[in-house]
Amino acid sequence: MVNVPGPGQVLMTEYRTAASRATYREAASRHWAAVDAAAELEAAAASGPAPPSPRPPEDPRHPILEIVCVGCGEPTRPVMISCGDRTCSLCRGKWYGQHYKAVLDFVSGFKDVRFLTLTEKNIKDGDFRKEHVVQLRGWFGELRKKFPGIRGGVYVVQATNGGKGWHPHLHILFDGSYVLEDDLRRAWREITKGSFEVKIERVTDLDKAVGYLLSDFLQAPKIRPEDVDVYNEVFKGSRLLQTFGSYKNWKFRIARAPFKCPFCGCDKSTTRERYDLAVACRAVDARLRSLESSGDHSPTLSSSLVALPFEG
Repeated sequence: MVNVPGPGQVLMTEYRTAASRATYREAASRHWAAVDAAAELEAAAASGPAPPSPRPPEDPRHPILEIVCVGCGEPTRPVMISCGDRTCSLCRGKWYGQHYKAVLDFVSGFKDVRFLTLTEKNIKDGDFRKEHVVQLRGWFGELRKKFPGIRGGVYVVQATNGGKGWHPHLHILFDGSYVLEDDLRRAWREITKGSFEVKIERVTDLDKAVGYLLSDFLQAPKIRPEDVDVYNEVFKGSRLLQTFGSYKNWKFRIARAPFKCPFCGCDKSTTRERYDLAVACRAVDARLRSLESSGDHSPTLSSSLVALPFEG
C-alpha cells in the first residue's frame, strides 16, 4: 500500500503561510494527483486495472463541497452544491432523496388520507407567468373554504408543457373526510371559470402515494428545452412543496445520519475551507503567543497577521 498524505496533512502546512482558496485548490490538486499515482502503482504491482479514484466527479454547475472532520481534518464525505436551476434533474433528485422520508413521516400521522388532483386549463405558450401559480394556490384556498372536510395536508405545484401549452396542476395529500368528486368538480369549474379536471381517491398505500406526490422531482420537469427559462422564471423563489390548513406551520424534519469520523472518532464536521482557516488562525495565535512570551514586541507581531491573505 502506497501511503499518500491526506488533504488535512497537506493543508495543515500550506495554511501556515497562506489561508486562501487558491492555495487549497492547488494543494487539493496535488493530493488527488498523488492518489491517482498511488492507485496506478498498486494496480501495476497487482497486474490489474487501476481502481477508480475516490475523487468526486468534476462538474462546474455542481461544485463539490468537501466536508472534513474537525478533529483530524481528513475528508469524510463530498456534498454536491445545487446549481439553482429548477429544471436540473440532479438537483431535483437530491431534493427528492432528502424529502421523501420526511413527507412520509408527516402523512403517517393523518387519520384519513386522500389524494386530490386539481388541474387548470392549458395556458398558451408565451402567456405563462408567476401570477398563474399564485392564482392556482388562491383557487385551492377558495375550494377548501367550500369543503371544510379538507382539513389540512401537503401539496405539490407542477407545470408541464408537451407542445400544447402549459399545464399547471396541484397534487394534494390531505387529512380529511369523504368528499364527492362530482361536487368538487362543479365547485372547481365555478372557481376557475372553466377548469374541470378533478380526481380524488382514498389512499391505502402511503409509500406509493408519497412517491407519486413527489415523482415529478425524480427527473427534469416534462417540458421542452425552449421552456427552461420560462419555468425557472415562473417558479423562482416559489415553494413547490407546501403544507396547508391545520398543518400550515408544519416544518419538515430532514433526517440526517449522526456523524462519526472513521479516522479519529470525532463527532463534529465542517467544510474544508473553514477547517483550513481555523488551522491558519491557530498558527497565527501560536506565533503571537511565542513572540509575546519571549518579550518580542517588535513590528513582527503585526506583520505576522498581514502575511496571511485571507479571502472572504
